[in-house]
Amino acid sequence: APAAPAAPAAPAAPVTSASYLESLAPPKPKAPAPVPDSELSPTERAKRLAGYKAVDDHVRSGMVVGLGTGSTAYYAVERVGQLLASGELKDLICIPTSERTRIQAESLGIPLCTLNERSDVDVAIDGADAVDPKLGLVKGGGGALLREKMVEAAARNFVCIVDDGKLCSGLGPSFPLPVEITPFCHLHTLRTVAALSEVAGCEAVLRTGDVSTNKGAGPDAPPAVTDNG
Repeated sequence: APAAPAAPAAPAAPVTSASYLESLAPPKPKAPAPVPDSELSPTERAKRLAGYKAVDDHVRSGMVVGLGTGSTAYYAVERVGQLLASGELKDLICIPTSERTRIQAESLGIPLCTLNERSDVDVAIDGADAVDPKLGLVKGGGGALLREKMVEAAARNFVCIVDDGKLCSGLGPSFPLPVEITPFCHLHTLRTVAALSEVAGCEAVLRTGDVSTNKGAGPDAPPAVTDNG
């Protein structure tokens, strides 16, 4: 008897430009295992407790969540990744406020988007550099001021997480006030800010070196550049 004809081969999956580019991209780095509490300093343990509690108390499945930037917000992102991995949180989508936070979140498998895709942010969690008794804040010390303010302004709720070292009697002496500016005519902007009556007696200084620290690298170092250029 004649052999039955072979079944036709399944059509190959179409190759789209997105899938092709994705195949060329290097694999996303995996996050290192969390450092045990016993190996953290008392300050870092306090930051972790604050970050974890903020997520446990305010983040629920199905939410759109703004992820802050900085040493305390780092632990909130860490906690979101843990709860997604365990299945305790589901259908979450998050908006990072910096490239540093984006890289951390991607390493933890946290689904991400931007405000272009989702403007309806349920909650944003971020730290601060100083907090006065009236809950006035200094933010932006980590160099992510613009994106932090945009995401947090779009959020229905903003949860600010700090350790007690950030509490102060008044804003100003404990931490310089960051102002993110455009590179265009930056010296003109510096002079304009310095001339404001509201900051009389203060000195406007261009941050240099690493954008994530307010320490500066000296007047001969290049200006600090944010994620926005």
